[in-house]
Amino acid sequence: MPETTTSRTAAAATPSGPPPRAALLREPLGLLEPARLACRGPALARLPRGRGQRVMLVPGYGTTDRWLWPLGRFLAWLGYRVDGWGLGRNHGRVPQLVPRLGERVAAR
Repeated sequence: MPETTTSRTAAAATPSGPPPRAALLREPLGLLEPARLACRGPALARLPRGRGQRVMLVPGYGTTDRWLWPLGRFLAWLGYRVDGWGLGRNHGRVPQLVPRLGERVAAR
């Protein structure tokens, strides 16, 4: 059976390790996020409130829980119970990390 566009897209979206090097070139754009966040303040304040639901934040490739601190604080302000993944730096070893992450989720 010939490969379809959908199957190629699904295969490309399957996490299998670190992102391509070209994607890493966009990482410095993250330094602009605080200013962009401040501009969106009024809209963000109207987001749905949590009622104590747990949220686990998983850091992107090459980062740690510390990188997600602003997002975690914001979600806590909205009323969610926020947990970091607690597995240190994300080195992109998805096959090894997924079971450990599942154990952490189950333990909560």
